[in-house]
Amino acid sequence: MREGAALLATDVDAATAKFQAAIELVPEHRGAYAHLARIHFDAERWRPARHAARRALVDVDPEEVDAELVEIVARASVAIEDWEEAASTLSRLLELDPSRTELIAEVARAHLERGSTSDAIEAYVVAVERRPNDTEARTMLVDLMLDRLEQSLDASTRERGLVPWPGDVDEEPADWTYIAFEPHDLRRIERLTEDARLHVDALNDAERNARLSGLVERSATPPDPQ
Repeated sequence: MREGAALLATDVDAATAKFQAAIELVPEHRGAYAHLARIHFDAERWRPARHAARRALVDVDPEEVDAELVEIVARASVAIEDWEEAASTLSRLLELDPSRTELIAEVARAHLERGSTSDAIEAYVVAVERRPNDTEARTMLVDLMLDRLEQSLDASTRERGLVPWPGDVDEEPADWTYIAFEPHDLRRIERLTEDARLHVDALNDAERNARLSGLVERSATPPDPQ
């Protein structure tokens, strides 16, 4: 049937009309919706493709879910930048076929695009565990971890009212004030640093290693002034 749908797709409007007519006769015609989804998807009509695929998947037995239709929903969602839907359907696709480990990084990217850095980091961690040679995924993970570490340092600095570290100015003010991080700040920063170091070492990237070293130096408690 997929081959037939592909042939009909050479005249998308005619094919669409045919399956729409079938749906008018049988409103819950999953097969017609499935064909419509594929036709619209092949024609890069993302929203109609996603709508039809969703309708084809309504009330389907979990053991009989068509992974191709789930993928249509996922890819169409990515195309229209609906990252919430993309994250959930890509995750569902991975559940249907755990061997498709390349999808993990795509899930991570969707989480990142929807604004959930924590979920993105968790997904990228899984991605590099399952695919240790995926340099792109590990690079994204390292960058997110270093950003998180830097943000943690910035937040702790603002909360404590700290002045800039000595290395950030040309000349140290006479009334320089040194305030150490609170213990819970140090534990969080040390944990972030340890996690980042693991992946930076595996990545073997000089630029990111230098950035981590700078953050580690910044997190060190400065000596009390004499």
